[in-house]
Amino acid sequence: MKNRVWAALGAIAILGASAAVGVYVASPGGEEEAPPAVQETATATPPEATLPVGTAVPTPTLPALTPGPGVTLWRWANVSVLIPDDAEISVGRTTFGAVAHPPAGGPVLIMLRDGSGITIDALDGRIISSVIRDADHPDFDEISNTIQVTPPPDLSSLPWPYDEEIPTHEKSQQGNTRYWEPDPSTGFAVRFLIREFEGGGDEVLALENFRSRRFVDVSTGTVIGTNDRIAPEDAQAIDRWTDAIEVVAQ
Repeated sequence: MKNRVWAALGAIAILGASAAVGVYVASPGGEEEAPPAVQETATATPPEATLPVGTAVPTPTLPALTPGPGVTLWRWANVSVLIPDDAEISVGRTTFGAVAHPPAGGPVLIMLRDGSGITIDALDGRIISSVIRDADHPDFDEISNTIQVTPPPDLSSLPWPYDEEIPTHEKSQQGNTRYWEPDPSTGFAVRFLIREFEGGGDEVLALENFRSRRFVDVSTGTVIGTNDRIAPEDAQAIDRWTDAIEVVAQ
């Protein structure tokens, strides 16, 4: 499967077309993700059409989403969506802070292509922002019609790392660390983060879903245990992902 997941420095503002760097800021009380710092800004071409914002996706009465050939099922928190592999849609699964997603922040699913994009609240399916050019409406409309707010899936039915059958695709690499990207249908995402804290900083991989999170140092492949936040139902899958990590010399 072609990997078009945003890696790491992954947050971009759809409205305004700004690219941003995600950082974690450590404090005595723990860590929280800071609002994205703008890295590069470009003047956006006025959109040809804008979809309504603030509309929630209703709980579907349709059967569970089942991807056909050439289609990938993406999950993040409570939201699922089907995206054709040849649509060239970039998918971001991340968490916005209160500044970017007031009043309290939360998980968001982002779909982008060129100058078009949609950001969805991954808890209730509400559209946070959307700008769709006329030429992109057919593809985005088709994809948007598959968005569902669904209860948690049966974890035993999901692929690796919930299942023991290891992936057949090549591992990705950040720093000295090689790892497998979980299938998007698992609801897991891997992000590369640059963390800043008093006295220094580091670079880590974050495996996370809306319940659980594990940080791994990209230089050593070491789990940063103080940052573990793991739900019991995810523990075995997260350990399986961690055990498959390889550390290579640069």
